[in-house]
Amino acid sequence: MIKKNIVAGLYAQIINSIIPVVSIPLLLSYLGEKDYADWIVVSLFPAYIAASDIGFSYVMCNDIFINYKNYKRSVKRAIYTTAIFFTCFVLIVIAAALLLVTLLVGEINNYSAMVSLICWGAISLYNPFIELKFKINDVYHEFLFLINSIRLIEWLVSVFLLIFTQEILPMAISLFITRLALTIFLAAYSSRFNRKVIFKKSSFDIIFIKRFYRKSILFSSFSLSNILSVQGITYVVSVIYSDALLILFNAYRTLTRFMTQLLAVINKAYWPRFSVLYGNSDVKNLKIKVHECRNISFLLLCISSIVLLIFAELAVYLWLGRDFYFDRELFTSLLFIAVLNGIWQTDWVLLMASNKHDDFAIKLFLIYATSLLGFYLSSISLPLQKAVCSVAVFEIFIIYICVFKNGTKLEIFSSKEPT
Repeated sequence: MIKKNIVAGLYAQIINSIIPVVSIPLLLSYLGEKDYADWIVVSLFPAYIAASDIGFSYVMCNDIFINYKNYKRSVKRAIYTTAIFFTCFVLIVIAAALLLVTLLVGEINNYSAMVSLICWGAISLYNPFIELKFKINDVYHEFLFLINSIRLIEWLVSVFLLIFTQEILPMAISLFITRLALTIFLAAYSSRFNRKVIFKKSSFDIIFIKRFYRKSILFSSFSLSNILSVQGITYVVSVIYSDALLILFNAYRTLTRFMTQLLAVINKAYWPRFSVLYGNSDVKNLKIKVHECRNISFLLLCISSIVLLIFAELAVYLWLGRDFYFDRELFTSLLFIAVLNGIWQTDWVLLMASNKHDDFAIKLFLIYATSLLGFYLSSISLPLQKAVCSVAVFEIFIIYICVFKNGTKLEIFSSKEPT
């Protein structure tokens, strides 16, 4: 099934590549630089809301998947139900706090659009519960195909409204409504797979919150780390540098992250297999699959980085037109950071697939928090081309911890934690 997962993942990558490539010139053309800069800011909020499940949905669903053959039906149902209840509770608290803070600060130019995008992001929190049912029935590739088809449809609807209204708010509302309708369809479709793992209000058991809270909170730090690394740095650029430089930075970073997104396709295609082998305590085959995944990832990393170096200038010219010059120094720095990030992806996925991410999650969050602070301090006195180099130093440190030190030595998988 790994091959089907890779094919579905490549489909997802195509969708996720086409959307930003086409969106940037469209948004610039129909919104203008000022409104597009506003759109960049409000579109950061779905990522903030994505961290509100505090990792419970992924960790608890992953635990059900790892131990599916070992757990009784009542245990599976209790974990599943408890995860949904707790995710909804935390979502309400964090969304309310986020809306209150932004209302008090008053620096958001499109508050209604921000609220719509927060609701759009909130719906995505239900995805892990749907994904679990596809994984259990060994049709994870179907989930990848459907969830990314949903993203394509909602994007097409938003583009249609952008062209005819040339305003931010109709786009944001359409994203929310379209995702809500299609997620309801996806949930109904997935219900045909498995009746053993369903939501049942009476199955809620607080003992599972106590059991998984530490791993879940630490898992959520991955989302927070990503916010610091992507949205945090983007926000610093928007505050310190000009709108034109923000647009350039966003375009270059999107282009260089195609490589890491491609690697994510490969690594996440192996995720279900890693979980199954770990759940069966099959360390020998787990090692084989991990090394196989690492080799494929490294080969793709080399090829894609060379292609980007050769064709980047042409791609940017065709993408943004003559109005924006190509800054090779900035692009090369961002590409180097993306290469460093890609090196530790397989080891990271292995830790998440086995729920053994605790130690690395803490270290990653602290490193990215320090990295953001270092970037901010560098940006105050240095041009953007020089300031981004500070981020590369911290990526090298992550490689040392995750790959070469003790974060993912396969010996830690020789014995599975009691369930």
